[in-house]
Amino acid sequence: MKSLTSAAVVGLLLLTLAGCGGPSFKFGADLAAPARSAYSGGDTAPGEDGRVDLEMDDGTRVVIWIDPRHIETVYQQHSDPDDPGSWTEPKVLYTAGDGCLFVNAATKGDVVAATLGCYGSDAFLQQAPDQGQAVVTTDLDDWRLYDAGELWGEPQIAGESVDWTESDVAWSQDRGFSG
Repeated sequence: MKSLTSAAVVGLLLLTLAGCGGPSFKFGADLAAPARSAYSGGDTAPGEDGRVDLEMDDGTRVVIWIDPRHIETVYQQHSDPDDPGSWTEPKVLYTAGDGCLFVNAATKGDVVAATLGCYGSDAFLQQAPDQGQAVVTTDLDDWRLYDAGELWGEPQIAGESVDWTESDVAWSQDRGFSG
């Protein structure tokens, strides 16, 4: 009887785990991204490219932004596809050494890809980002980052692969990042 009970518990556990699909998100927060007016640029803040707003095929809105007060931190947040006014809590996507000055992003199907123009040092003195990050997600939960060094190109999505313009960085669902 004891082994039957243990087997039943294991079976129930396996059925429960098998029923777990993709990520489940807790919605209910407000959009936390600063207003566009916070991105005035100048000598100490990112310009208008410090925030991107995307809409996925299913209606989900995705916002990726640089904190204009602490430019080394980049956040991501997304809405509930069934309730555009309900958002996930913002999550840190990346923290740079000296700061980030721009975000380029695109979406197609389930893929969201971004370029984070970040700097390990001297963000306002260097021309090319020396800590540029290529970023991809297919489920808005698992964000994959690739430290590409000098990266400023825009992501171009074709099917389930991404190429970054002006660089040799690429990503595919099968092979991950290369570059």
